[in-house]
Amino acid sequence: MTIPGGYIAGDVLSAANMNLLPGGTVSVASTGSSQTGISAVTDLTLLSVTFTAVASRRYLITGLVNYRQRTSSGLVTVEIAYAGTTVLASWVETHATDDYGTAYFSMYHVPGAGSITYRLRAQTSAGTVDINPQGLSTVPSMIIVQDVGV
Repeated sequence: MTIPGGYIAGDVLSAANMNLLPGGTVSVASTGSSQTGISAVTDLTLLSVTFTAVASRRYLITGLVNYRQRTSSGLVTVEIAYAGTTVLASWVETHATDDYGTAYFSMYHVPGAGSITYRLRAQTSAGTVDINPQGLSTVPSMIIVQDVGV
């Protein structure tokens, strides 16, 4: 396929060319519901997505998690996990007691064909962390999976 911007007059767009293009958003999960008292690695409720991946496709997985570090200062860690417990990416930040924060991070993955599940998980090194501490649907946490092509 010619790289976009490299086409010339008379080029023919084929099915093979079309199959290389991005497919867009594949799956989204979001929630504004609070999940409190997390200390050890915990799957975040309602923040997982399952879809059927296509072989050789690249997917962009984006996580956005609102949180509040509670009871003592510590490192807040948010992860994108795949196939159960395989961590693909993580985001870490230090916070004092009662600090609010937002983790926002993305990564690419080529998982192979078949049913795929990505999930967000969180933990803190000390005390506890609350996810979606405001409990508002207008301030949700989310996971988004996008097909970005080959």
